[in-house]
Amino acid sequence: MANSFTLSEAARIIDIPKIGRNKIYAILRILNIVDCQNRPDSKFVKKGILDLGSPRCYFNRYVTVVIGRRGLSFLTMIIEDYLRTHPIPTFPKKK
Repeated sequence: MANSFTLSEAARIIDIPKIGRNKIYAILRILNIVDCQNRPDSKFVKKGILDLGSPRCYFNRYVTVVIGRRGLSFLTMIIEDYLRTHPIPTFPKKK
């Protein structure tokens, strides 16, 4: 997959303050764009926005791959729209 990025790479590229890979995954899960195992919904795969990185499966958790600039613009738009009406997702502190 030439011209594709993991969500970690995409988070660095789009550079929204206080938003990294984990918060992007949380937002995408809330919006039902990815499932609980980080697999993208088939309609986003068919549109060529997201894909599932088949060789990139770690500990039974899949890595969602953003495809090209089109996927980056989609991701930026989704996150900015979400943050206009919702707070940044938070995670419980580890003890």
